[in-house]
Amino acid sequence: MKRLVLLILILICLVISSYITFADTSKEWVNKGKEFYSSGDYKKAIDAYTRALEINPTDAMIYSSRGLVHLESGNFYKAIIDFNNAIDLDHPKAADVYFRRGMAYEKLGKYQQAINNYSKTIALSPKNGTAYFFRGIVYINLMNYNNGYNDIKTAARLGDKKAQYFLKSRRIRW
Repeated sequence: MKRLVLLILILICLVISSYITFADTSKEWVNKGKEFYSSGDYKKAIDAYTRALEINPTDAMIYSSRGLVHLESGNFYKAIIDFNNAIDLDHPKAADVYFRRGMAYEKLGKYQQAINNYSKTIALSPKNGTAYFFRGIVYINLMNYNNGYNDIKTAARLGDKKAQYFLKSRRIRW
């Protein structure tokens, strides 16, 4: 009986220590990913985030971070896949993820998907002037000038500097 209790205690200790190592290792890879991203080494950043996801495949923040690196490096389809995973895992800052996914769709020329994502960003974060500005630009690219200028005016009223410059340069009041 004592041996059984001792064996169970040892197993519990092993499980707890492996969980702590698991968390530390994942966090270490995330930190390396941040360092590589900050230094502009996107390939190593992606590799580091991938290693972190191998250890902790349910962390929405890691998917979002790797997606951002893919977005910055022009891998728009891979960025969208990572942003989808982050959203599916209930990322705590979902508005940011929808915004970035909108940017990826816009870069791919998938304007309706971009508008949908910018709209979701606005629904989650109604004071996000940048999302209004980006959505407005997409509307203008689709020659929907009324919606485009209305969004850009809203962005300017919310303090978005690019929107304010855009309107000032065209002598449009907001």
